[in-house]
Amino acid sequence: MHYELTTLTLLQIRGIGPKFITNFWKSGPLVEKASDLFEHLRSSSNRRIHEEPTLKSLTEFWMRAESILEQCERDSITVLGKAKPLPRLIQKIPNAPLLLFLMGDNHVIEKPSVAIIGTREPTEYGKKSGRRIAKILAEEGWVITSGLAEGCDTEAHEGCLEGNGNTIAVIAHGFGKIYPQKNKELAGRIIDSGGCLVTEYPPGTPPTKSSFIERDRIQSGISCGIIVIETDVKGGTMHTVGYAEAQKRKIATLSHPAALLLGEKTRGNQQLIKDGRAIALVDRINLTDFVKSMMKLPESSDIVSFGEQTELGF
Repeated sequence: MHYELTTLTLLQIRGIGPKFITNFWKSGPLVEKASDLFEHLRSSSNRRIHEEPTLKSLTEFWMRAESILEQCERDSITVLGKAKPLPRLIQKIPNAPLLLFLMGDNHVIEKPSVAIIGTREPTEYGKKSGRRIAKILAEEGWVITSGLAEGCDTEAHEGCLEGNGNTIAVIAHGFGKIYPQKNKELAGRIIDSGGCLVTEYPPGTPPTKSSFIERDRIQSGISCGIIVIETDVKGGTMHTVGYAEAQKRKIATLSHPAALLLGEKTRGNQQLIKDGRAIALVDRINLTDFVKSMMKLPESSDIVSFGEQTELGF
């Protein structure tokens, strides 16, 4: 696992980011120990490192990376990188993660999935609809991806589990603690039911404001499309929408009854529909159309089918 070990070492160096590391690997270096990496960095033509490491500091970073990989092995955390490649869909997205850490069934992340996302403070209509949509899709064989947050994310995971499906929770921190703490029990059920938790952060990494935004690209990146349950015109859900558009993923959003159109948590839905950025979901017929649109992705030849439905409403 020289790629994983070296990448974890490089990520600890101030001033080195994913772009530098991607270009570093394109040069085809042979790195088997810390001193090899030290020599490669010394001879690198890229001098934009804020503070070039000494051999001593680099050796410390290397040893810390070894400790992280050892911890992953002890805690049954799968590391996706080169030895075990990242999912096909996410490999091609802009700013693809260098590594992913996974706890649970490491095969489920390769299965066709739909990301179901939204506000942490949904309406009762949003809660019920989000859970129902997730359950319907799970019963048809789709994996449901979300972010383990309160509100719409929780309803998506719960709906999937009710449909006896597999669900993926993309978290914005390293393994060790679950955020929010109230969803720790849900996280356990996700793993026990054949799903998984996924993050790009090494074990022990705390959540930050930026990490919640960064993880949004992974939710859409591992999915064939996203469904927005409820959102305002700004916020984390809209970050995911932007990533989905850049990644050329299909987008759908819940369409609300007239009585809820003045609510702030539905304004984003209305804007997405008005601007033609998302398919409006009114009933299961629209959901069927959305699923068919996802099946046209170039990488989606193994996509599951979706039964014809005539029942209205969610």
